[in-house]
Amino acid sequence: MPVRCTTKPAANHSRKISEEALVFLEHAIVLDPEYAIKASGDKDFDILRDDDRFKALVT
Repeated sequence: MPVRCTTKPAANHSRKISEEALVFLEHAIVLDPEYAIKASGDKDFDILRDDDRFKALVT
């Protein structure tokens, strides 16, 4: 189960990391579309799974 940040600085940091993860994932998918399939089932991306940008990248 993903850990949710409850303090404002921690939440901002978590949001920044999520943004960076989405950017890196997008770059990886551009290089090799197979990464979209891999990311869609990878538990490491569970915290991003409900994000519309993540959904757009992996579908």
